[in-house]
Amino acid sequence: MEHLFYFLVLICLIIQVIFLIKKRYVWKLFKTVGEMIKNKNTDPKKIPKSFYIYGILNIICAIILSVGLFSSQYIWFLILLFPSPLTTKIRKKYLSASYIKTIINISILIFILVNKYFLHIDIINIIF
Repeated sequence: MEHLFYFLVLICLIIQVIFLIKKRYVWKLFKTVGEMIKNKNTDPKKIPKSFYIYGILNIICAIILSVGLFSSQYIWFLILLFPSPLTTKIRKKYLSASYIKTIINISILIFILVNKYFLHIDIINIIF
């Protein structure tokens, strides 16, 4: 069961890599959907389907990371789940900050997988 969960973490890592590759497209998608929402007369059918797909993939990643809070590496999953409000405001304004945040998420997910199967660093004993 534990290996299945870390396989799901690998899937979350793949989703994050896809988001990194398509970051500019996602950025433009959010700009257009944001403008459509500001326009009160917008029909929900006109919102692109890729926006919904992006949302579903984000929800899948959030569920996987939430389950990770029950693992031995819960501190890393907590870092991934709760970004500060300052970084979310900066990411909405600057595309480069969004790239940096995604790269940090990818590196933490890689560290989680490598730590589980190769390094075996007990972060809880190191911190406390």
